[in-house]
Amino acid sequence: MLQRLATAANGRPDAQNVVHRFASPTVEEAQAIFRTRALLEVANLPDVLTRCQPPHLAALEAIIRQEQQAHETL
Repeated sequence: MLQRLATAANGRPDAQNVVHRFASPTVEEAQAIFRTRALLEVANLPDVLTRCQPPHLAALEAIIRQEQQAHETL
């Protein structure tokens, strides 16, 4: 009944009563997600290349350098 009253007041449940749940994929699900992401990135590559400008490349190179430095400190 309280849930109905909260919903009736503003069309949705009261935010204080909402329970948040976080995804907890299995190892296999996580691997499938990353494989799918890799496929999507490759599929989008032609579009990215047609729109890529020198400032974009400079930003990507900076990111790559940061990642390489991070791996070297491990």
